[in-house]
Amino acid sequence: MYDSEYSATLFLNLLIGFRMDSGYESRSPTSASLLTFYENERRVGA
Repeated sequence: MYDSEYSATLFLNLLIGFRMDSGYESRSPTSASLLTFYENERRVGA
């Protein structure tokens, strides 16, 4: 159950992060979405 939730969260974070970042910063949307995901991950893990 945790794995499926984790996968869904990862996918949504990357998808939404990529779309948002590509709209504001077209320089490096992938790295920006990854940073957003890691920030959320740290908050959930803590």
